[in-house]
Amino acid sequence: MKQLFTFLAVVFAITAFAQKEKTDLYIQQYSEIAIQEMMRTGVPAAIKLAHLGKVH
Repeated sequence: MKQLFTFLAVVFAITAFAQKEKTDLYIQQYSEIAIQEMMRTGVPAAIKLAHLGKVH
């Protein structure tokens, strides 16, 4: 049981790290577009980033 818990904890940690890397890359890739859209439309860049995530 202890081994299973340890295994699941390691898998969770790796998954969380990979997701953070993916998120950071996404923000780096699309933040400039989101800022430009914010200036053009007045909609906050965070909302634009969230919307871009659903489109791409």
